[in-house]
Amino acid sequence: MESKELPAYYTGTPNQGDFFKLHDRFGNKLNEINSKQTTSYPWDIGHHDSNIQTLFDDEYISKGSILEIGCGIGNDARWLAKKGFNVTAIDISEEEIANAKEKDILESPSTKSVTWVVGDIYTYSPLKQFDIVYDRGCIHHHNQMEGERSLETLFSKLHSMLNVDGKIVILTGNPNDKVYDEYTLDFGHIDQGPWRPPVMYISDIEKSSEKLFNIKVVKEIIFEQSTGYDNFLGWMFILKKKKKFVG
Repeated sequence: MESKELPAYYTGTPNQGDFFKLHDRFGNKLNEINSKQTTSYPWDIGHHDSNIQTLFDDEYISKGSILEIGCGIGNDARWLAKKGFNVTAIDISEEEIANAKEKDILESPSTKSVTWVVGDIYTYSPLKQFDIVYDRGCIHHHNQMEGERSLETLFSKLHSMLNVDGKIVILTGNPNDKVYDEYTLDFGHIDQGPWRPPVMYISDIEKSSEKLFNIKVVKEIIFEQSTGYDNFLGWMFILKKKKKFVG
């Protein structure tokens, strides 16, 4: 894939320090655009993503244990729990997990439907393995990272968290959407106009995961966003864990 110039505020190779600087900058920008447009974050659509319904309709998944990474307020996690999954949901933001727990109590006061975790997926060490890792808008933020926070490192970590025949479901931005530009492709969406989900190319997934996973499904979807933000073209990827590491 042809390399592209990073935005001006990036210097050197994106690494863990850059990631957390980006996280802070990202939060500041969201506060700014939220005050002008809406009371919700772009990804908090107030309900589960309808794309995950197709996972059942097309029989890609049935039942089992799920780890959702970057769960935010937990709309999808709660919906999956109501479908009968044993759900663990992790997010790096204490505020988001606190909000998720509060909403969980309001919706399911008599049952503990989801195990909520505040943590960094790169350092998270669960006590069990999962049948499915589900991601809606977390992995695509790591597409420019290298070293300890590279996609290769992340896929290796997720591989170790999955049972035999485990799967990863990824929902991400799609560069085929006509409105995407170079700023969007390189995280510049933080400072440039309306919020757009970061994109991933099929080749990004292939190169980062090929030693550990087989790509089973690549499907174009509509990446829904909250009121005040436009919907965009997205991808759904389903990866299946390889039984043996391919060196």
